[in-house]
Amino acid sequence: GYLNRNGRRENTIIVYTADNGWLQDPEQANQFAPRSKRSPYEGGIRTPILISWPDHVKPRRDKAHLASTVDLWPTLAALLKIPAPIGLPGLNLTDARAVARRTAVFGEQYAHDVANVDEPTRSLEHRWMIDGGWKLVVPDPRTQPGEAAELYNLRDDPWEQNNLAGKEAGRVRKLSHRLDEAWNPTP
Repeated sequence: GYLNRNGRRENTIIVYTADNGWLQDPEQANQFAPRSKRSPYEGGIRTPILISWPDHVKPRRDKAHLASTVDLWPTLAALLKIPAPIGLPGLNLTDARAVARRTAVFGEQYAHDVANVDEPTRSLEHRWMIDGGWKLVVPDPRTQPGEAAELYNLRDDPWEQNNLAGKEAGRVRKLSHRLDEAWNPTP
C-alpha cells in the first residue's frame, strides 16, 4: 500500500480496533443480533485489537489474556518511549508480565442516543466485568428497571446462554463489590 510504496511502513504504527461487535441476526438480513451491537454481551463487546509495527512489535495472537481499548494509550506511549500520564487506566500490552497479572477488565454499555452530553451516566444501561472466566452484567436501575444482575461462566458458556446468578449468589455479590469499587464515572 501507500506506506510501503513511500518507505514509511517501518516508521508507522498501525492500530486496528472496533467500537462494538456485530453478529448477523439469522432471522433478519442486514440487522445485528440482539446480543451483539449495543449490548453488554460478548457479541457486542468482544472485538479485536491489532497493533502492527514492523521490527518493533512481534506478531502474536493472544486469546488467553484480557485486554481492553483503555490499554491502547499506555501501549502506544511505551512503544514510542514517551511518558503516559500518571493514573491512566489500562496497561502496556507489550509488557507480558503486566498482561499475565491482569485478572479482570471492566466496562459499561450506554444507550445509543445520549440523554445528556454533560451527564453521560444518564444513558448508562449496564456495567460489566470479566474476572478470569466469569462475567458479571449489572443493569443500571435508572434505565433498566426490574432487570437483575446476570452471571456467566465464559469458559463453559461463551455465548452467555446460561445465567448462573441464581446459583452463584455469593460470586455475584463478590464481583458486584469489585465492579462498584472500580466504577469511576466521568462527571
